[in-house]
Amino acid sequence: MLRYFQLILQVVLVLLVNDATQEKMFSEVPICFDIINCNVCHHNGMLLNVTESYSIFLSHLDIQNLSLVGIWENAFKNLTTTGLSFAEGNQISVVKKECFRGLPELSLLSLDNNLVPLSRHLFAELGGLTWLSLKNNSIDSIPEDTFAGLSNLRKLSLGFNRITAIRSNFFLIPSLYKLDLNNNEIIEVPPYAFSALTQLAFLNLEHNKLQKNFTTDSFRGLNQLISLSLNNNNITSVSGGIFRHLVKLFILLLGHNQIGILEPGTFKNLSHLRSLFLQHNKLTHLTVGIFDGLTELRNIYIYNNYLQNITADVFRGLNNLQSLSLNENRITSVTGSPFRDLVKLEELLLQQNEISTLEPGTFQGLSRLTYLNLSNNKLSYIVVGLFAGMFEMQSLDLSYNNIYTIDPGAVANLINLHNIILVGNNVTEIAMKCPVLLKSAMQSAS
Repeated sequence: MLRYFQLILQVVLVLLVNDATQEKMFSEVPICFDIINCNVCHHNGMLLNVTESYSIFLSHLDIQNLSLVGIWENAFKNLTTTGLSFAEGNQISVVKKECFRGLPELSLLSLDNNLVPLSRHLFAELGGLTWLSLKNNSIDSIPEDTFAGLSNLRKLSLGFNRITAIRSNFFLIPSLYKLDLNNNEIIEVPPYAFSALTQLAFLNLEHNKLQKNFTTDSFRGLNQLISLSLNNNNITSVSGGIFRHLVKLFILLLGHNQIGILEPGTFKNLSHLRSLFLQHNKLTHLTVGIFDGLTELRNIYIYNNYLQNITADVFRGLNNLQSLSLNENRITSVTGSPFRDLVKLEELLLQQNEISTLEPGTFQGLSRLTYLNLSNNKLSYIVVGLFAGMFEMQSLDLSYNNIYTIDPGAVANLINLHNIILVGNNVTEIAMKCPVLLKSAMQSAS
């Protein structure tokens, strides 16, 4: 009985202290000033009151550089503003659901660069919100139902925090269109992590600590996803089933990882993919079949890897490809007419490799190519037939090789060639009957 009485006494004392704190807060004179048509009052780091001084539509209200640490309950008095930002010059850490009452028209809320602690139903009063930004808040976890009630939310930014784990019950927001989780410390994407996000089009997971902890259901439910960014992680491998649910994906970014091998069929379900980024990885070879199914692909970026050779059929079926970047690798040989299926290719980058010889037929099929870069290799001779059928070629970069002679027939069929760069070579033998070559040689010698 005595213990029960002591407990009641503690509760009464806490209530009395809270009442006294509030009474003291409002008994002292707050600092008030006007921002456009709003009167803003704060005291000791707490935002106390925000009221409209006169009736005028206010699209966005910035409350910044007040060193705020918290927002008082019911601080907003039926504001008509559609945008509200506390992103600069504050350190808000005291906030709860009741703090966001009185904002019936709010559609954009930025709490970037604060210390906002997430809690259940924190934004439940903001049913009309379409964009919520919580970047750089030192958030390390997401409580269940944090975003409950946000039935109209389209964009959610949680980048530059300390989130380590994500679960399927974190993002129960079917209306969400864009989700930014970049620059966190996420180590894996568990099964069904985003399964409730049936309308999501853009997912950013750049700059995390993802490795190879993906399952065939990691991206289940993302049937409308257009762009997936996994750049700048620690991913070492990706298998065929990971992307099987991303049937509408247009852009896949896997650059700046540790990927050493790609299995055949890895991308086979991505029939709508337009751009594939694989730059700055550890790929040593491209296996035949890894690009199978990518019938609509327009751009491949595989520069700055460890590729040593390009063989026949590796690019088979890529009939719509327009740009291929293989520069900054360790390629020594290109054999078997590997580009023959690339009938729509317009740009081919092979600079900064170790290619010493190229045989006739190497560029077979590239009838639409307009730009070819072979600079900074180890070429010494350009043979007749190397550029056969490349009637659309406009610019050819052969700079910084070891070229000493160019056969006059090697470029005779390049009827649209306007620019050839030979600087950094030792060309001593050149056909006087080829004006483009002669002009370039003279420029290189000057």
